[in-house]
Amino acid sequence: MQDDRQNMATVKPDFEPEELRVANMASLVMLPFSEDAHSVVEAILRQTISFQRKQGRRERGLTASSARSLKATIAALLGDLLDAALNTEANGYCWRESDKGKFKNTLATSRHYETLKEEWHLMGLMDVVPGFRGSSDWDGVKYYPDMPHKRWATRLRATPLLLNVLAEHGITPQTVTLHFRQDLKKSKPLTLRATKLKGQAKARVIQYPKTAVSEALEADVTEINAFLSEWEYSFGAPPVLYRLFNNGDTADYQWDMGGRFYGSASTYLNWKSEGRKGIQIGGEATAEIDIQACQLTLLHGLFGVGYEVGTDLYQIEGTDRDDVKQTINVIVGNGRVSSRSDPVQDKVLDRYPFLYDLEDRGLNSLRLQAIDSTIMNQTLLTLKREYNIPALPVHDCLIVRIRDIDSAQEVFGDVFYEHSDVRPTMTVER
Repeated sequence: MQDDRQNMATVKPDFEPEELRVANMASLVMLPFSEDAHSVVEAILRQTISFQRKQGRRERGLTASSARSLKATIAALLGDLLDAALNTEANGYCWRESDKGKFKNTLATSRHYETLKEEWHLMGLMDVVPGFRGSSDWDGVKYYPDMPHKRWATRLRATPLLLNVLAEHGITPQTVTLHFRQDLKKSKPLTLRATKLKGQAKARVIQYPKTAVSEALEADVTEINAFLSEWEYSFGAPPVLYRLFNNGDTADYQWDMGGRFYGSASTYLNWKSEGRKGIQIGGEATAEIDIQACQLTLLHGLFGVGYEVGTDLYQIEGTDRDDVKQTINVIVGNGRVSSRSDPVQDKVLDRYPFLYDLEDRGLNSLRLQAIDSTIMNQTLLTLKREYNIPALPVHDCLIVRIRDIDSAQEVFGDVFYEHSDVRPTMTVER
């Protein structure tokens, strides 16, 4: 097989650079979950082999072992392509490195992946943008496909033809969780990103050393995922969660930036609140428990400032509530008060003067996420270990069965108080 760079013509590419920058990795850990998924994997396997024979690239049939590994690779790649199709920001692209060593923790084999990458492109099933090297300020004009070293891994995307084949089997990107699920044993419970640079769409993922802290964090997420996998959900396959930490390249990093729970593009975490209302767990209706003004409430506790539970902390007389919320989010996000004169900020600071001290205390949105995600992590484990209650996290919200509302609120509130010395204001939406 030719090197990727030999397959790429030295012309301006027919895609937007930003689409490639924000693509997510194809993890290749998806398994067929439904009869339709198994059926389409078999169909595409036959189609691929038939194409190879017509092109004179296959004379003999597959051994049983090779057939199993090729089917597993097909299923894993289909699941990722479907999931990526939901990433409209990346226009359906995902990326995958070709390094053989990177396939150890996947369900695919490097050999079969390389075969599918070439054959599916020729069959019109998959768009392929081979890996290349470009400048850091590449804008779609600067383009260096003939450089010997690559900075960008190959980008992949399902074509309309492949999506039509899948649709004929009743499978669409929107229903991917009904047909494919992640293999828990292959899924990574933690993701660590570097500090986001100015103008960068998304900070790069970095490797982290195994320490007692990282292993404990991994063990918690693995336990949560294993428990969630025991239940049935109206949206299909059980979600496989991971915690996303940030700024991991800072000196003496302590896993204290970010850390909230995330899932693949197709998970309920990326649905709007209206879409989440129909979620069922074990065939039972659910409710969403939300901590109001979560980070502002945490700051009250961290600065030792009391407040009356039930108070709308974003409500300041004479000021639009949305403006107050947005201003507070900007201040907390930046970790400092803006030097610009702003009447809304002035009223916010009159109400919450402790915001002046954020920078001195090293507090910002990512630091507070580390606290609220720790609260969520402990809440999920407590509900599992002490109550056998399944709960789905949505950042600072919790989805539970209606019958579990009281217990979940009690645990959620107690854990929040344990980490902040204040009681949160919670609302329940059924």
